[in-house]
Amino acid sequence: MIDIDELKKPLAASNVSSRQGPGGKALSYVAGFYVIETANRVFGFDGWSYEVQSFREVGKGVIAHVRVTVQTINGPVIREDVGWGQDDPEKAVKEAVTDALKRALRTFGDQFGNSLYDKDAAPPQKQRAAAPKKQDGLGICPKHNIAWVQGRAGVGHVVEGEAPCLKESLLAQ
Repeated sequence: MIDIDELKKPLAASNVSSRQGPGGKALSYVAGFYVIETANRVFGFDGWSYEVQSFREVGKGVIAHVRVTVQTINGPVIREDVGWGQDDPEKAVKEAVTDALKRALRTFGDQFGNSLYDKDAAPPQKQRAAAPKKQDGLGICPKHNIAWVQGRAGVGHVVEGEAPCLKESLLAQ
């Protein structure tokens, strides 16, 4: 079953990567693993599939043609696109198939990076992480002299560049 609410959410900036393109221009993209995870989350792991229709070598690269099928209550929805890969032959095929898969899935909306193709749109904004709320009565970490906070993993805190410091682990030493 398709999760329409999830599909309608805007693309989070944390899911967007960038690389240098031709002429030094910055290009934004979503990673292949991200679109597969998103398809599984939105359509269900058994609610969608893809097939490589064809691929062919062109110069020093490969062009792949991919078909994506999503199962809906009204029957299958099919989207197709092509992708490009270049490098050694084995890697070029994988790159081309992943590129074609991402391009076909983007037609389902912003969760799959469709907005990245809008040259006039502002890039997705990075969300600032909310500062942890200090919890009264939890005390101070003797190792770092920082107030303990309640988190999902228990009472602890994080110091940049170090593993999380959990109160239970530190006091057991």
